[in-house]
Formats: sequence, C-alpha cells, structure tokens
Amino acid sequence: METTNLASTCMNAWRFYDLSTCKPLGWDAATWIAVLTALASLASLLIYCGRKLYRRWRGVRSSSYVGGNFRRSRFRNLCRSIKPIMDDNYRMFSKFGPNSGSSEGLPKIVRHDLGIWYQVRNKISENNKKIEYLIKENMTAIPFEFRPAFIQWLDHIDAFNAHIIDDKADYSRNQFPRDISAIISRHA
Repeated sequence: METTNLASTCMNAWRFYDLSTCKPLGWDAATWIAVLTALASLASLLIYCGRKLYRRWRGVRSSSYVGGNFRRSRFRNLCRSIKPIMDDNYRMFSKFGPNSGSSEGLPKIVRHDLGIWYQVRNKISENNKKIEYLIKENMTAIPFEFRPAFIQWLDHIDAFNAHIIDDKADYSRNQFPRDISAIISRHA
C-alpha cells in the first residue's frame, strides 16, 4: 500500500517540478538534478559513440559528416573526374560543332557539312551521361554556391540529348553554363 502512495507522490512531484516531496532514496532536489544531468550526459555519450561505431561498421568515414576538408576533397575529386571528360567534349564541340569558335569569342565558323558532327555528338552525349552520373552521385559534395551552375549543366545535358533525338528541338535557353569550366578547372 505504501509503494502505491510513494509512486503517486513521486509522480505528483515530477508533474509539479517539486522533487523535494519525493524522496524514495533520500535525495534532495539538487542531488536529483546532478543524477539526471549525469544520466543525460551518459546517454548523449552513448549515442555519439554508437553513431561512430555504426559508421565505422558501415565503412563511412566519420569526417564525411563533419563537412569541411572531407567535403572539399570529395568536390575536388569530382572536379578531377569530370575535367578530362569536359575537356574532351569541348575539343569535339569546338572542332566539329556547327558553330565552332563561338565559345571563345572568335568569329563564328558556321559549318554546312555536318556529317562528322552527327557522329561526334553521339560521343559527346555518352560523355554527358558520365558527367550527369558523377554530378548526381556527388551532389552533396558540391558546395552550395556552385550548385546552381551544376544544375544548369544538368539542364544543358538534358536539352542536348533532346536535340540529338530531334534536330528541331531548341536548346538555346539551356546552353552550356560558361562559369562551370572555371569552377571545374579551379578545383580539379
């Protein structure tokens, strides 16, 4: 009978934030606060260590969740992976594209014999698929200030592929983003 009375007294004490009336162990309010603080600290330490062990078990470096240097190195690796593919696309487009030279500010050379271009643009499309995969798989590694440029690049890839399927498809609003080359070159 006394246990029920003690339990209801302690529950009322917890409800009204007055632990002085609940002394099953003979502790006052200051002792209860110290014990609860210690338990909360122990719980947060266990959660932290548990997450760290889980990440190690999953094979993920814990620094990847911190951001900072690891995120920058992932972005650098992404840029290093993309740069040779991007350079290959640039070479093919500037040499065989229908409007060669226009990207460097040189006078436009409009090509009327597009036989080679029709073959080369399929290679550019294959390269674009590789670039698209790399960007989508590493989107979290791309710093926020560069994400709009990378999203524009993905839009350009989609529009270019639509243009390959249908020559009449207009992708003039989704041109290759000019600042992406500088971003990739700077961070590769």
